Parts: sequence; C-alpha cells; structure tokens
Amino acid sequence: MVLGADQIERLAPDAASLAAGRKLAAARHWSALGSDNQALWGICQGSANYLVKFDRADQGYHCSCPSRKFPCKHVLALLLIVAQDPDAAPKRDEPEWVVEWLAKRRARDEKKTVRQHETASPADVDPQAIAKANAGRKRREAQRDERVSEGLERLDLWLHDLIRNGLADLALRGSGIFAEQAKRLVDAQAPGLANRVARWSEITGSGPDWHERLLAELGRTHLLIRAWRRIDELPAPIADELRQHLGWNVTQDRLDAEGEAVDDSWIVVGQIEEQEDRLRSQRTWLVGRQAGQVAMVLQFAPANQNFAESLVVGMEQAATLRRYPGTVGVRARIAARLGPPTPVTARAPGDDRIVDWLDRFADRIAAHPWLERFAGVLRYVRLARDSTPQSRHPWWIIDTGGDRLPLQRLPRRLAALTGGHPFDLAAEWDGVSLLPIGLFADRTWRGLP
Repeated sequence: MVLGADQIERLAPDAASLAAGRKLAAARHWSALGSDNQALWGICQGSANYLVKFDRADQGYHCSCPSRKFPCKHVLALLLIVAQDPDAAPKRDEPEWVVEWLAKRRARDEKKTVRQHETASPADVDPQAIAKANAGRKRREAQRDERVSEGLERLDLWLHDLIRNGLADLALRGSGIFAEQAKRLVDAQAPGLANRVARWSEITGSGPDWHERLLAELGRTHLLIRAWRRIDELPAPIADELRQHLGWNVTQDRLDAEGEAVDDSWIVVGQIEEQEDRLRSQRTWLVGRQAGQVAMVLQFAPANQNFAESLVVGMEQAATLRRYPGTVGVRARIAARLGPPTPVTARAPGDDRIVDWLDRFADRIAAHPWLERFAGVLRYVRLARDSTPQSRHPWWIIDTGGDRLPLQRLPRRLAALTGGHPFDLAAEWDGVSLLPIGLFADRTWRGLP
C-alpha cells in the first residue's frame, strides 16, 4: 500500500509541514531507503540523522526527530518520495531499528487483543472485589448525577429568563453570555453540553435566520433537561445517548462487553480535525462496503501527540468496529484490523436521492433529538450556484431529480476536480447545510480540507 499525494496532504498537520516535507522529498536528503510488505523506512540527513518509519498495516509512523508535529516533515517526505517513485525505496531486509519498532507495535496490539478477550471472558475473579468496585462506581455515579441535576436546573432557569427577555439583542452582547453558562456546566460535570452551549455564540448574528436557529437549539436543550429529569424511566439506549451527550464517557470494559461488533470493509470517506486550547479532536467518517452502514471514529489527543488510530481518507480497511451503546449507534471504535488498508477505487455506498438522505436523518433525529450532525455519501450530484443576491448559501448540490441542499462552504478543490460533472460527495449535515468532507471522482476518493 502506497499513499497518494492527496492522502499525504490530508495526513499533514499543517501547510508548513507539508511544504517542508516536499523540500525533503528528494533522494539527496536520504540514505538507507527501503521497504517490504510491512513497512517503509529511511534515514533523513539534515542537522542530524533521523530514523523514519512507516507501518503499512495501519498507517502508523515514527521519526526520531524532536518535532511536536505529527506526522513530522520527515515522515511526510518519506511518503512523498515513495508516492512519486515506488522504486525509490527498494525491497530489502528490515534494519534492526525497524524490526525493533515493528515488534513493539505488534506486541502492543497483541496485549490489546488479549485484554479485550479477558474482558469478554473473565476467568478467576473475586466476587467481593467486584461487589466493592460496583458499589464505588454507583456511589460516584450518584454524586455526579446530583451535580448534573443541579447544573441543568440552573441552566433551565437561565433559558426561561432568556426567552422571556427576548433574543433580539444577543448579537450585541457578545459571546460572554454563553461562555459563562458553559463554564457553569463544566463545573456541574456536564462538559458535553457545555461545549454545545459555548458554540451558540457562533449562531448569533450569523445570518438573517439566526434567531430561528438559536431558538431551535434552546428548544432541544430544554427537551434534554426534561428528559434528564426522567432518566430513570427512559429506555436504556435513550438514557445512554443522553448521558453521552452530557459528557459521560463509555469505559473500555463496557464497550468491549456491550458494544455491537460489526465486521465490514470500511471506506474512510472524510475526516475533520479541530483544536480547542491544547486538545485536538478528530472525527473520521466510515462507510461499510458490504452493508452500507455509517460509523464515526471520534478521537482526542493533546496538541503534541498522535491520535491512537491512524486513519487516512481514501483508504479502505477491513476491520471489526465496536459501536457505542445508544439508539443511533454511529460512534464506534476500531476493535481489530483484519488486514492492511488499500486505496479506494470504487464508489462507496450512499444515497442517490436527497430525499432518502433526509429521511434517514429524520429517523435518527426521531431516535436521538439531540443529534448534532449526521454524515454519509450523496451519489451522482452536481454543483450549482444560487444567484439570489446576498444568499447565505451561494453554493448547493443538486441530485438527478432536481432536489438540492446548501453547502456551508465551497472547497476550492471540490470545484476544481468536478468541473461541472457529476460526483459522489461525503458530507456532514447539521439540519441546515452540508459540510463537504470527501469526494469521489475519476475513480479516486479524496478528502476535502
């Protein structure tokens, strides 16, 4: 498996790293370039000699340089060299430093598999220890429930005051009004809802219909508060979705024990990375080749560390996913990779009609009213421009039946690569507009930054 130039560009942490990698993507900067069925490697010669490795099995990588960007310019340069000329890294035996690195990675994967097996099939356990641990967990959950309840009641009172006073002047009052409520929710141990409330500042004043969109958000939050008051009466899947939306984490043990296992060949159709303070988040959307199911792998990492799973847009990975408990079941974790990834060369499953896309979104909203986004693939669509003066959404996509949906923005690559011809689009839908995240055209799947 060799990554293409588009995939390497998506892998780069920023434009500066990609530009630096391109400067180093020449044979004169390298020695001991080599490859086999497991890995690529080489020594980049600069102010020091840096050992660079790339794992073909899961697109993992490592460089001995001190850079805090992942991947660094040396890894990007190695991949670019091989993308330009696969023979630049000839087949040869792995040097000791590559053998050692791969051995550590395989040992870590084996430990992970063993740990999952032991969780699924516990052997000798101490019943008293289990009872004590369960009692402690329930006590901590009760304490958190009490703090969350207090925080939501305060938020509900604030919502009533906000509605009573009106929304007209919110755009003039700045983002502080929402930031203060978000801070209080963090203190109440509801960080998930806190993030949502903080983003309301992005709605105010953002268009002629911002009042309607903010009012819809306030209504969904009021519904959430009412649901929390009755959480003990809710079906378990809905209660799970509610807790996760508020900010509860599903433990690894629970996910292994209760998460539905789904085997398929998963197409990486799009990826979005965001950064808040010193924490990065990454949403990677997958579509199953056989069943057409949609899954989202959500990862977090400090600004100077790699994400645990390396997933590259435009690759297809046979794997077992574990779906998180809940009614929608979109979020998932990779439980096991069932072979090396391969480039996508065929269309991904998706919807040929926009009405079918919207019907699936409606089904998910009915099951989970607080769902913020939904993603998938719309097939055989075209770009169209809205000629309405001062339109909030100047660009749309149109299906073969003439139905259309607005785009949040138009990536330059999307317009350049499609040239007015039909294409398949992966996108996130928030109920108002589409955020393009991936494109299939000319038998190649590309990410859209």
